[in-house]
Amino acid sequence: MRGRTYEKRDGFPARCLGVYDDYGRLIMMINFNNDLGDGWEHAADGFYPREASDMAFKLGINAVVYALTH
Repeated sequence: MRGRTYEKRDGFPARCLGVYDDYGRLIMMINFNNDLGDGWEHAADGFYPREASDMAFKLGINAVVYALTH
């Protein structure tokens, strides 16, 4: 296969998992079957799906805000 492959709609579902400490606080977020960095890196690329990039930014911003406020 040649060229860029950004999104495969027939792949496995993406999951977001968490690791918690003894007090129930989230200490680590795990992104499984997705690549948030691609969404950020290729946001200005006209060939990258806009909805995937938007969701990557939303999840990243939510994670940062959560980390700063909890």
